[in-house]
Amino acid sequence: MNKKRSNLLILVAMLFSCQAPQKIYNEEVSLFKDNSKNPEGKFLKEDIAHLPTPVQKYFNLCGLIGQPKSDWAEIVWADSQIRMRPNQKMMRLKTYQHNFVNEPSRLAYMRANIMGIVPFEGRDKYCNGQGHMFGTLGRVIKIFDQKDFEIAQGAAIVLLAESLLLPLYAIQPYIQWEPIDEFTAQARFVHKGVDVGGTFHFNQQGEYIRFTTNERPYSLPNGEYELKPYTIQIRSYQQQGEIRIAKEVAAIWNLTDGDYEYWKGTVKEIRFQ
Repeated sequence: MNKKRSNLLILVAMLFSCQAPQKIYNEEVSLFKDNSKNPEGKFLKEDIAHLPTPVQKYFNLCGLIGQPKSDWAEIVWADSQIRMRPNQKMMRLKTYQHNFVNEPSRLAYMRANIMGIVPFEGRDKYCNGQGHMFGTLGRVIKIFDQKDFEIAQGAAIVLLAESLLLPLYAIQPYIQWEPIDEFTAQARFVHKGVDVGGTFHFNQQGEYIRFTTNERPYSLPNGEYELKPYTIQIRSYQQQGEIRIAKEVAAIWNLTDGDYEYWKGTVKEIRFQ
């Protein structure tokens, strides 16, 4: 066998040995569900008495008092869009997501067709103090596989920002709250070597409308990271049975030359444990 053919076979073997992000995601979701705990009881006013006033107001407004506690939830996205660069057009995306409380974890799987043809798949994970971003093109070519500590920091910040979507997060010891005023509260997520924080903003009605932080690492073209201001917006709410949940959500980098909204989506429902 000549050298050129041998190298080609090695390349083909490498490409087709790449595990599909969807398969990884589905296996991890099943494993995490199996290891989750079934918390007893319902949310009581005593459970949230130590939280800052606007967070307590949010719980009451959204009808969470008296609701069963849930250790995990599936956030079902009706639609979502993404772009990889600030001046790029938004690309339609399918997003699937599960969050877990007892061992704070977040799993997301994303699928899109680049230029309407080439399938892109990605899996984003935070668990056990570690983060992992894994993506493929054409279902066989690995295009990123990042496990830097900065990835864990970024994933933990997103989990913190989403902590009021799965409300049992809010009363866990790894989230530390600090009151600011009637419309804002700060929180830190401290877990297995990861320590990140941000500010929760609420409107006059008591809705959680925005999360801001200066602590999320931004990936630079040279492969290094730099902390940049970052915002998650909850732009509207909807009724789901007896509770109110987020509807329209957007993730934004607040860069010096303007805001870069890189992801947005519409929640269809939140399926609690």
